[in-house]
Amino acid sequence: MKKFFVFFLSVAGIILSGVETVKVSSFGFDAKDSTRFLQKAIDSGARQVIVDNVGKPWITDSLVLRSDLELILADGVVLKALPGSFHHKTAFLFKLDELKNVVIRGQGKAVIEMNKKDYQNSKVYQWSEWRHAISLRGCHNVRIENLTVKSSGGDGIYVGHSKGPSRNILIDKVICEDHHRQGISVISVDGLIIRNSAFNSTGGTPPQSGIDIEPNHFTNSVRNILVENCEFNNNTSAGFMIHLGGPDKVSDITIRNCRMLNNRVGFQAYTGGRAGSVPCRISVENCLLADNKENAVVLYNQWENGNKILFRNTVFDHRTGNGVPVVLDNGRVSSNVTGVQFEKVKVIPKRRDIMEYVGKTGFGVTGISGDITIVRGKKSEKFDFEKFKKNNKPQGEVLNFKSAALDLKKVKAVKSVQTPVQHGVKFRGKQIKYIFCASQVGTYPVKFKVSPVGKSNLDTRVVFYDKAGNVMESLRSKEREFTHILKIRTPGVYLCTINTGRHGVSVSSELPGGAVAQDRLPMVHGSNFKLYFYVPAGVKGFSVEVAASRTEYVTVAILDPAGKKAAGKEKINNTAALEVKVPDSAKGGVWAVNIRNAVEDYQLRLSAPLTPVLSPSPEYVVTE
Repeated sequence: MKKFFVFFLSVAGIILSGVETVKVSSFGFDAKDSTRFLQKAIDSGARQVIVDNVGKPWITDSLVLRSDLELILADGVVLKALPGSFHHKTAFLFKLDELKNVVIRGQGKAVIEMNKKDYQNSKVYQWSEWRHAISLRGCHNVRIENLTVKSSGGDGIYVGHSKGPSRNILIDKVICEDHHRQGISVISVDGLIIRNSAFNSTGGTPPQSGIDIEPNHFTNSVRNILVENCEFNNNTSAGFMIHLGGPDKVSDITIRNCRMLNNRVGFQAYTGGRAGSVPCRISVENCLLADNKENAVVLYNQWENGNKILFRNTVFDHRTGNGVPVVLDNGRVSSNVTGVQFEKVKVIPKRRDIMEYVGKTGFGVTGISGDITIVRGKKSEKFDFEKFKKNNKPQGEVLNFKSAALDLKKVKAVKSVQTPVQHGVKFRGKQIKYIFCASQVGTYPVKFKVSPVGKSNLDTRVVFYDKAGNVMESLRSKEREFTHILKIRTPGVYLCTINTGRHGVSVSSELPGGAVAQDRLPMVHGSNFKLYFYVPAGVKGFSVEVAASRTEYVTVAILDPAGKKAAGKEKINNTAALEVKVPDSAKGGVWAVNIRNAVEDYQLRLSAPLTPVLSPSPEYVVTE
C-alpha cells in the first residue's frame, strides 16, 4: 500500500506543476442554472479550473469531466444540483468515465449537494438506486479531497468498472452525508485509499450503508483497499459493508483506526463464493464499534473457501444494542463457519451472550479462534471459543436430509375437488414450481395474484409444461392480478413455473395440486394458514425442513390427520428439520404444515419418501 501511495502523489504532482488556470466566473454565472458555464470551463483544456465563490450557489445539471484536470471548489462554494433535473434514473452530477489524472478538491469549506428528497418523490421521479453525486468508472489516478458531498439520489461516490477497474484512487478528508443508497460504493478498483473521511446518515434504498464494497460481476476487481481514520455513523443499515459474490480478482481490504457508531449494524461482511474463487483477506484493526442498534458485527456465509477475516485490537461496545454483539450467519450456504480470527478484542455487552451462530441444518462452527475479553463493569473474563464451538458443532445425522424426486407421470390427486379454494399463500422467487392434476379435458382458469415486495416493477413470467416436459403455453404480465385459461386436452399432471423476480404470488385454481417443495420452496409473509401434504401408508417417519433468516423468523407446527400437533418450533430463525414419527403407519392420511407469525421470507421442504407437493387445502392433496 505504501508503494501505491508514493506513486499516486507523483502523478498528482504532475497535475500541479506549470498549469494553466481559469475561473468559472470568467465564462459567466447564472443564479438559476450555470451548467453551460461550468461545462465550458471544464472543456477549456485548462489544467486547473476553479469554481470561485460568487456569493451564491452554483446551480448545475450533469457535468462531464475530462483527463488531466484539477477541479477546485473555492472556500465557501456550494455546487448544487439543478432542481427538477436528473429525471433519468441513471443520471449523475459528476461523470468520470475512463479518465486519467483528475483531482476534485475543495479549499476551506466546499459543498457538493443534490436533492435527495425530490428524487424520492415517486409522483415526480422514477424510483432509482443511482443518481450518484460523483461517478468514477474505469478511471486511473483520481484524487477527491476536502469536500462535503450531500444528498444524492444514489451514492455520494461510486467507484466502478468500465473496460477495466478503476486504479489508484485517493479519497481524503471527504464527508459523504445523507445519501439515498450508499455514502460510497466500491464496485471495481485496484488500489484505493480512503482516509480522514466520514460516511454518515445514509438512508433511502438498500443497502443503505456508509460504505459498501460490492463487485457486480466476476470480471470486477477488488484489490488493495485501505480505509483508515474514518467514521461510519447513523447509517440505516451497516456502517461498513463488504459483499463479495466470489470474484476471482479479490485481495486485501484493511480497515484501520475507524469508528462505526449508531448504525443498525457496525460491520457486515458477506461472501457468496464459488468453486475456484480467491478468498479476500479482510483486516479490521484498532477500531471502535459502539452503540449500533442490532449488532456490532454480522458475518454472512463464512464458508470453507470464503473470506479470511481478522479483528485486531478492536472494541465492540454493545451496551445499548438489541442483539448479540457478534453474529455468524451461514444460513444461506451449506458449510461450517470458518476463517474468523480475533486478536486482543474487547467486547462490552448488554446481555450475557456475546456471539450467536445461525446456519443450515446440520452445519456448525469449526474455524474461529482468538482472544476476546468480555468486560462487564469492573469484571472481565475470556470468551471460551472451544465451548462455543462445542455448543454449535456440526451435526452429521441431519445433513442427510433428502427430498424425493417428483415424477409427474406418477402423481395423482387423492380426492376430487368439489369447490375451488381461494387462498392467500404467497410464494416468492424466480423458479416457483406448481403442479395441476386434471382428471378430464376442459378449460380451467388459473388465477395469479402478485404482492409487490420492494419498489421494483412487476413482471411475472409463467410457463406451463406437460408431463413430458414440453412447453404448452406461456404468458407474461405486469399486472397485480391476472387469469390464464389453461386448456387441458389430455388428462394428466401439468407443471407450471412462475418467475416473479422478487415479488410474492398466490395461485388459485379448481384443479388439485400445489407448490413443489422438492428443493426449498420460497415463501413470503403469511400468518395462521395451513399447507397440506399426503403421508402414504407404510411411512413410519418423515421431516419438514424450515429455513428462515436470523431476523425473519417463523413459527411452524406439523399437524396429524386429526389436527393434533405432532412436531413444531416457535420463532425459527435458522434452518430446522422438524422430525415426525407416524404413530399409525398402517394407513395413509392428509397432514398439514401450520404457519404462524412469519416476519418475511422463509422456505419449506418435505423429506423423502413423501411426494414433495404442498397444497392449499386438504381436497387438493396429491400423491404418487
